[in-house]
Amino acid sequence: MSRNPSTWLKLARKVGQALLELLGAEISALSEELELSGRRLLGAVILLSLALFALFWGVGALSLTVFELLALRYARWQASLFVLGGLLTVAAVLAAIGWWRLRTIEAPAATVRRRLDDHLSWWQGRILAADGEEPRSGGDSDQEI
Repeated sequence: MSRNPSTWLKLARKVGQALLELLGAEISALSEELELSGRRLLGAVILLSLALFALFWGVGALSLTVFELLALRYARWQASLFVLGGLLTVAAVLAAIGWWRLRTIEAPAATVRRRLDDHLSWWQGRILAADGEEPRSGGDSDQEI
């Protein structure tokens, strides 16, 4: 390689441009992941809202019907306890499903940290490979960005 300053300037510009393109791609990918997490959060909130709506309006109609049917066979206080137990079970199942959905959402800080770690792993693998050393395991050093 010649030591011509214009050659070095061209190389520096290419590296700078490549870094800017890489940064743009990383920001775009991070934005997509955060948008996905936001949609998942919205979906979980909607599910929990629907569960609350169903619980609120369904409780009256269902409990009255079941209560009246059970009151034909059992004492009224026993029938009311059966209805209460059933409603609490349904509420617990819906809440557990909503809670599980909320737990599957990755926090934005964790998303940023994960992407940064992947990015740094990739760069370390590329730099070590360029120096003739074995790339470190634990990163996707062979993956193209």
